[in-house]
Amino acid sequence: MAKPKRPPVRKGARDILEALKQPDLDPSRRTALQFVARVRRFASGKRQASTDTAHPLEFYVAHSVCVCCDRPSARTYCSELCQQEATTVRYLRRVLADLRVNDLDVQAGIGIRLLMLAGGGYPEEARDLAPGLRAQILERDNHICQLCGGVATQIDHIHGSSPEPSNLQSLCGNCNRKKAWGAARVVTAESDPETFTRVQAQYDRLAQRVAVAVPLRLCDDEELWKVAQYPIRSARTKPRLPRA
Repeated sequence: MAKPKRPPVRKGARDILEALKQPDLDPSRRTALQFVARVRRFASGKRQASTDTAHPLEFYVAHSVCVCCDRPSARTYCSELCQQEATTVRYLRRVLADLRVNDLDVQAGIGIRLLMLAGGGYPEEARDLAPGLRAQILERDNHICQLCGGVATQIDHIHGSSPEPSNLQSLCGNCNRKKAWGAARVVTAESDPETFTRVQAQYDRLAQRVAVAVPLRLCDDEELWKVAQYPIRSARTKPRLPRA
């Protein structure tokens, strides 16, 4: 049995949530810090905690279900969204435990992750680019961000997911985040109650998985998952014998 991990939420000398008082706070950081506040409420017991316990490795080897949501799945995850949720939970547990969450760039990255999850996940498979193509676009644009003129480090799809060079541009991380937030639809309880309720429930579910001392799912445990993912993948690729 894995020994319980220390709670992943720790405060530094200056509480990072103080930044939420800034009226002009970057939307990525605001979303990240609001999520950290949500995690803290679960960790402190101010939100109802789940009594669920993680399924053992043997369960996922024997049953073809998603390791993130337990829905039937022939693959390790039933969708890109579930895979990205599990990856995000592990990442957040890690950066909260080692206090890297205090870094402004880390906060900005968390905000973008949460934005993408709320929208159904980032279409990684559709937007996956070959390393050679990425290098080609950066070289074509002279490693210059096409929006601000700074140093470009990322490749952006201008519209949709087409990998055609004419649909790709080099951007710096800051401009890429601003572009993502500029295209995001603001949802409130009044404007779209159904979507608002869904997103709040999603964030609550993820925050609880981040906050608990003992991971609620095998895929949430950074160390165990490094080993456990391989026998699960192996079991999913083997054809099942017909029943006698």
